[in-house]
Amino acid sequence: MRTQSILRTVCLTLIVMACLSGVQFAQDVAELKASQKSVILFDFRISKWLKEARAAKLDISKAEAFFESGPFIGFKPSQIERIYGSASFPKKFSEVMALRQGVSNELPFDIFVQVRFDTAQSAAKFEASVREYSKVVELGGKKFLQSKDIGPENFVCHRYDELTFEFGTSSYCQQDSRVFLTDRLKQIYRTVPDQSLRIAVDLETPSEFVEEVVGLATEQITDPIVTAYLELVGKANSITGAHSLSADNLLTLRVDSQDDEASKEVTAGLESALATLKLLRGSSFGLPANTDATSVVEELLGSLVAIQDGSSCKIEVPRPKKFFAAVNQLQSLAAANAARAVRMNRFRQVAMACLNFEAALHELPFNYDKNTHETLSWRVKVLPFVDELKMHQAIDLKAGPQGSANSKFATKMPGVFGEGGVLSTVCWIQSTAKGLADITDGTSKTVMLIETPKGRPWLEANPVTVDQAIEMVVGLPEGEELAVVFYDGSVRTVDNSIDKKLLRWLFEPADGNKIPEF
Repeated sequence: MRTQSILRTVCLTLIVMACLSGVQFAQDVAELKASQKSVILFDFRISKWLKEARAAKLDISKAEAFFESGPFIGFKPSQIERIYGSASFPKKFSEVMALRQGVSNELPFDIFVQVRFDTAQSAAKFEASVREYSKVVELGGKKFLQSKDIGPENFVCHRYDELTFEFGTSSYCQQDSRVFLTDRLKQIYRTVPDQSLRIAVDLETPSEFVEEVVGLATEQITDPIVTAYLELVGKANSITGAHSLSADNLLTLRVDSQDDEASKEVTAGLESALATLKLLRGSSFGLPANTDATSVVEELLGSLVAIQDGSSCKIEVPRPKKFFAAVNQLQSLAAANAARAVRMNRFRQVAMACLNFEAALHELPFNYDKNTHETLSWRVKVLPFVDELKMHQAIDLKAGPQGSANSKFATKMPGVFGEGGVLSTVCWIQSTAKGLADITDGTSKTVMLIETPKGRPWLEANPVTVDQAIEMVVGLPEGEELAVVFYDGSVRTVDNSIDKKLLRWLFEPADGNKIPEF
C-alpha cells in the first residue's frame, strides 16, 4: 500500500515537472540496458473508471478538484482516457542523494508516462499549455519540449500522436518501443486483475537497491517496530494491486515473497499493521456519528485481513453495500467543510482589517466621523486594509451610498464581505465603544461582528442591534450556526443552544457581567 502511494506521488509529481523542467541533451540514447528497464508499471483507465462510477450513481463532480492546478488545469476527468506509465529503480541510493544535494542534475532512474486524451482538441489544448513554459529541442532526430527553466537534464515531453502526450527520461522517450518492462515485470503484470487501476512492482530485479535502502533506513531508525516493517520489504519479491468500482472487491493487493517462510513473516507484519489501523475505528477519522459513511468505514476496517497462500499474501477489500452512498455523503460533508472554512477565513480577514484600522487610527472603524458620510458603511473605511485601496480612493466618502458618485459601487462588493457582490453577510453589532479600551468586559469575551445570512447592502451603514443579534441566534433552525468575530480577532460559531442572557452579555462590551468560558 505504501509503495502504491509513493508510486502515485512520484508519477504525478513528474507530470507537473515535465511542464516546468529544463532538458538538455547531447546525444541519442542507445538500446536500453537491462538495469534501465522498468520494474514498476501502472495503468489507470480513467474512462473505464468513470463509466463504473456513473453506473453506480456516484457523484464524481468533486474529482474535478484535481484539475484545478498543475498541467491539467481546465480539464475535466472525462477528457482524459488513460494514464499509463512505468519506471525503473536507481542503481544505488547514492545517486538519489546526489540529485537531492544538487551534485547531479539527472534523474537517477528512468520513467515514462503516457496520457491519452478523449479528442485531438483536448490533446492540443494540453500541448499548448505545456508550450507556454517550453522551447523545442531536437534529440536523436526527434523533436521534444523542454522548459525554459532549469530541471533534470534527462527529462523530456512531447506530443506522441493525435491523442497522446508523453513524459519521460530521454533513454525511454527516444525508443521506438513504448514498452520498457523487464521480462519478470511482464509476467507479474499478467497476474493482476484486468480492472480500472492496475499496479505492479518487481522488487526482485532491483533487490540490491532495495536491500541498500532498507539497510540504511534500519541504521538511521531506532524504533524497533518501524525497523521490523522495513525488514519485511526486503522479503518481498513483488507487489501488485488492482482497483475497480464494479468488482466485488474494491481493492486487491498481493505480496509475493521469496518462499513460504518469508511470506509467513510478511503476512504477520501486515496483520499487525491492519490491527493497529482497526484500533483507530471510524470515529477517529472525524466522521459524523450514525451515518452511512461511519458504518462503511467500520465495515471496511473489519474486513481487512491478510491471508497467506504459499509464498503469496493477499489482502482483499470487499465493497460494502452502502459504499457509494457513503462516498457521496463524504463528498457532501467535505464540500460543506470547505465552504465553512472559506466563510470563517473571510470573517477572519475582516476582523484583522478592523483591528489594523484601530491600531493605525486609534479608533474602531464603526464610529461616525466628520470625514465620512453618516449613511456610508464602516466597510468602506476598512477597504485599504483588505487590499482595496484603489476602490477606497474612488469612493466619495462625503456622499451617501445612493449618491451619483457611489451608486456604481453598490454591485462591486469585495468578496471578503460576502458572496454575490451586493449584500454583505458581515455586520457590526452596534455599541458605543470608540476603541478597544472601551471593551471593558474583555476583547475575548465580546462579539464585534456577526454573520447575517440574508445579508445587507454593503455600502450602507446598517449595524445590527444587540436585540436583533440575539433574535437571529435564538431563531436559528436546529443544526445551523452563525459565525461571530470577537474584538480580539478570534472567529467562532454560535447556535440556538446558547442562553439569551449569555448572548446579551457577549454582545454588550461594557455591562460588567462575568462571562464564563465560551
